[in-house]
Amino acid sequence: MDKQVRNKLQKYKRYADWVDIYNGNIQAGMGMSYEGISVKSNENTSDVENKVLKREENYEEYKEKLQYIDAVEAILDKLDDYERFIITKKFNLNDEDYLKQFKTGEVPNVEIYSHPRFHYSRREYFRIKKRALRKLKELLKLI
Repeated sequence: MDKQVRNKLQKYKRYADWVDIYNGNIQAGMGMSYEGISVKSNENTSDVENKVLKREENYEEYKEKLQYIDAVEAILDKLDDYERFIITKKFNLNDEDYLKQFKTGEVPNVEIYSHPRFHYSRREYFRIKKRALRKLKELLKLI
């Protein structure tokens, strides 16, 4: 398997996980109280200012990661149904529990071509997978 494709899809998965956690933290922190946080006027910045600055930095990182995620998802949308099925399973992009035992990109082929939703032979699986990886390699160069 092409190393660049694997690295970019692993990065996509890491970013998607980070964005999920960020979104959860933002929702949990809505209406956050700054009560009990000291504001010292003789220092350059207060604790409140530091928290606001940190939140601003995280938001910029969030926007960058979201842009990358959107670009990869647009590329995945260019694959046909079976190509996307294979890539999604191979890299466990949907975070399916039964595939979490495998590293990203290392889901065994037999787990995919023997899946009830895959209606082709083992041989055809490898042809489709090769075609999908070739498309991904070409399109992922754009990001």
